[in-house]
Amino acid sequence: HAQWRRRGGGGNSGSIGGGVTNQGALALSGGSIAGGLVNESGSFVTRGNASVAGGIRNQSGATARILAGSTLTAANGILNQAGGNVVLDGRLNGDLQNLGTLSQTGTLAGSLATSGRTTLAGTVTGDLIYDGGTLDLRDSASIGRDFRLNADYAVGAGTSVAAGRTVVAQDSTLTLAGLLLALLLLSRQW
Repeated sequence: HAQWRRRGGGGNSGSIGGGVTNQGALALSGGSIAGGLVNESGSFVTRGNASVAGGIRNQSGATARILAGSTLTAANGILNQAGGNVVLDGRLNGDLQNLGTLSQTGTLAGSLATSGRTTLAGTVTGDLIYDGGTLDLRDSASIGRDFRLNADYAVGAGTSVAAGRTVVAQDSTLTLAGLLLALLLLSRQW
């Protein structure tokens, strides 16, 4: 398979038959990448509807931005590594694992696992799996399925969290001073 290496500015609205390694500024204004995308440094931006058939890896020091009004379909999801930054203002079809920083006001049509720093003011249609780090849920945040707490978490006063259900893992604590709009399941042995 062909590998395309990007080292400067520019955009793409066609199809790339292999993988892409970005070290500059890459904008997808539609089109598709048949392989994976590694955002080594610089920035990756979507405008319009774009797809990546392989996985997307956003490395430390790199920024991936899905603009409002655009859709990125990532068949094998996105891994945002520690030190990486993802801004999701549009729609992402695929799962996201966040070890870095995530700011979301758009829609994640998939599940989110986070142990990094996440600010969520949008929608996650699947599960939100909290494994530690910092999670700031804004009032407009919505979780379609499970809000899984594998680490201690506090819902602060004045905060409202909506989910299909909230699952608190054994050895984790949920401190509730705000509003939880979900079925609560405690996986503890008494």
